[in-house]
This record gives sequence, C-alpha cells and structure tokens, in this order.
Amino acid sequence: MEVIDLGDPATLRRLATADDSSSETQHASSSSSPEPPLSQADGDSLTDETVASLVAETDRYAKQTLKDKELSPKSRFRQWTPVTVNEMWAFLGLIIVMGLILIENLEEY
Repeated sequence: MEVIDLGDPATLRRLATADDSSSETQHASSSSSPEPPLSQADGDSLTDETVASLVAETDRYAKQTLKDKELSPKSRFRQWTPVTVNEMWAFLGLIIVMGLILIENLEEY
C-alpha cells in the first residue's frame, strides 16, 4: 500500500492524472467495471492550466460574493484569502483520496 503525501503538489498531480490500473490503491467498494481514471473521464488530463483556472474562478467568485452579498459581521467569508495553485492541488487530491478511502466520519479525513 502506497503512503500518500498530501502536502506534495507533485504527488497530488500524479494522483489526479494516474491510470488506476497501474495503482495499488483500490476503491473500498467493488464494482463489475472499474471507473475510468480522471484523465480519461474528463477527456483530458488535469493540467496546471486547468487548476490555475479553477483558482482564478474560485477567487473571482469570492470577490464577487464579498462585494454583492450582505454578510453578517462575523461571517467566515470575511476572512477569505486568495487560493493558491498548491492549495487547489491539495484540495483536489483530498477529494480523490476521499473517493478512494471511504471513512464514515468526514472529520476523520
């Protein structure tokens, strides 16, 4: 079983674009036909440019929300800081790991 370093963007990129047939990581539930790897499922591999676009759109949405919505003085949204590409890779990697390793309690991830 492979130990995954979620703090390493290169590892997260490899996870996001890996072909599941070459990985030792197995999904907890069994199915008759395996899911296609992310790189095949979306028709293209998840690239740095795609992640940079996700970062830009996430930050644009946050700025728009902060400007347009009436937020309570204690809203967590007021503490928003711009997202970095490495943070987005970490987030996407966590989503992938959460799909591979099923844990009942979300807080245990």
